[in-house]
Amino acid sequence: MSEIKSTLELVMEKTQHLGMTEAEKNREKNNQVRKQLRVVVQKYLDEYLNQNMVGKELNRLSGSGINIFPLLTQELLERIQIDRENSQIIQLLNHFCGISTNKLVSIIDDYHQSFQKARQQKTAEQKDYLLKNYKISGTAVVPLMDFDPQWKQQVSDLQENHRKFLESEKQNLVGLL
Repeated sequence: MSEIKSTLELVMEKTQHLGMTEAEKNREKNNQVRKQLRVVVQKYLDEYLNQNMVGKELNRLSGSGINIFPLLTQELLERIQIDRENSQIIQLLNHFCGISTNKLVSIIDDYHQSFQKARQQKTAEQKDYLLKNYKISGTAVVPLMDFDPQWKQQVSDLQENHRKFLESEKQNLVGLL
């Protein structure tokens, strides 16, 4: 009598001659390390890990035989956004990746300064408008700029202009890896 085989056994018999090439193995290993780096970075950003703990995790991952620092640099650069707080990411880039972040910081700082200046100007314009047209003034007057389509467009333009510079600098840094 013949033996009844499970589906898994049948599949294993049919595919036992198949294997992964070295390139596929390296790519898979690379993807696994990249995922682990992503988790370490997120834990640091969520303040579950401090810099010393991140260093220990990076040392552990370095034992995988893959140069993790270009992967770490790419992961960190992908997380930098023009309109977000980036200081923790910049700290990791400086401390572990050894790249100069001065230009990135300069672009981000310039955006925030430009945003604050534009916000002050728009606030003054709206207060002046309220005073002239409705005789409303005083320290309690706070214009609701988020409902102003011109302000939204101005912020969008400001972000887009600075985002282009930021992305260009990120690409320059990736090119150095």
